[in-house]
Amino acid sequence: MSSSDEPTGAEERIDWGGLGRLSDRPPPPRGERAGRLIRVFSVLLLAIAAAGLPWYFATRGGGGGGAQPSATSSHSPSPSPSPTASATAGTYEVFGVSKCVNVRQEPRTSGKRLDCVTLGVRLRSDGMTAEGSGLLWRHVYDPFAKVWGWAADQYLKPVP
Repeated sequence: MSSSDEPTGAEERIDWGGLGRLSDRPPPPRGERAGRLIRVFSVLLLAIAAAGLPWYFATRGGGGGGAQPSATSSHSPSPSPSPTASATAGTYEVFGVSKCVNVRQEPRTSGKRLDCVTLGVRLRSDGMTAEGSGLLWRHVYDPFAKVWGWAADQYLKPVP
C-alpha cells in the first residue's frame, strides 16, 4: 500500500472483515466483558430483590435463611408458654423463634417433620391439643405444605 492509499479518517477505512463497527472505539479488553456481565447480573438480582421474591422464601420457610425477629418486635426472643393452652379452634401466629417452627406429623419432637414455618406466619387450628415429648402441641393447618400437622403451642399465639 502506498502512502496515498492509506485512510486519512474514519470514513475512509476499509472493512476487510465485512463487519463494520458502530463506533470508532476499539473493542474492550477481554476481562472487561466479564466485568460488564457481572454488573448486568448484579442489576438483575437487585431487580428481583426489589420485586419481593426473597419475602416469598422467607415466609415459605424453605431455603437457608429464615426470618429473624426484629429488634422492634414486641415478642420475647425466648420461647414462653402460650397464654392460651385451651382447646379452642382459631388462628394462631408463629412467634418467639429465631428461625422457624416445625410442623410435625405426630405431636412429639421425634415425629416426621412436614414443614418449617417462619416467624409471623398464621396457622389455622381445629382446636385439638395433645401432650408429647414434654410439650403441649396444637393441631394446625399448614397453608404452604397444605397439610394438617402438629406445632408446639409455646411458639403459637392466638390472633383475633
